Amino acid sequence: EISTRDCSSDVCSSDLKGTHVFSERALRAAIEEQLAQIRAEGLTRPNADDAAYYTAVFYHQNGYAQAEVSWKIRGSELLLEVQEGNRIQLGAIGIEGNPSISSAILLQLLTSVSTERLKVSKNRLPLVTADLEAGAGRIAERYRLEGFLDVSVSAPQITFEPGGTSRSEEHTSE
Repeated sequence: EISTRDCSSDVCSSDLKGTHVFSERALRAAIEEQLAQIRAEGLTRPNADDAAYYTAVFYHQNGYAQAEVSWKIRGSELLLEVQEGNRIQLGAIGIEGNPSISSAILLQLLTSVSTERLKVSKNRLPLVTADLEAGAGRIAERYRLEGFLDVSVSAPQITFEPGGTSRSEEHTSE
C-alpha cells in the first residue's frame, strides 16, 4: 500500500505497506510524473487512477504479469493497494511457420526488447507481455526487410504454467 498525504505541498509524505518486491523509492520513481501531477492539480479520481495504472505498468514491465493495483482516496490521502503476485519467468518459446529465417534469429528478435531493457540473460527473462508484442513487431519488420511484404505475425499466445513460468507461441505466415 502506497499512501500519499498532503500532495498540495512540494513533497508528498508517504507510507508504504504491503509491497515487498520493490522499495518505496523505486515505486515513487516509477510514478513520479503522476505524483507531480497530483501535486500540481490536486488529488482527483483521474489522477489517482493514473497513479494506480502506472504502478501496475511498472510491475508488469518487471515480470509481475498478474500484478494488480487499486486505489482509494481518503480525504486528502491516496492509497494504492498492490497485489504483486509472483514474478513469472518466460519459459518455453515456440515459433511456427518460419521456413525462411531460422528460429534462433526469430527468438532473439522476440526477446530482444526485454534483454535490452532489463539487461538480463535470455535464460532468466521475466514474462513481459508488452516486450513480447514489440518483439513480434521486430520479427515482422525482419521479414519485410527480407522481401516478405505481406508477412503476418500473430500476437504471442501466452500460457501460464505451474511454478511461475510461462510458455509463449509465435506464429508467422510469409
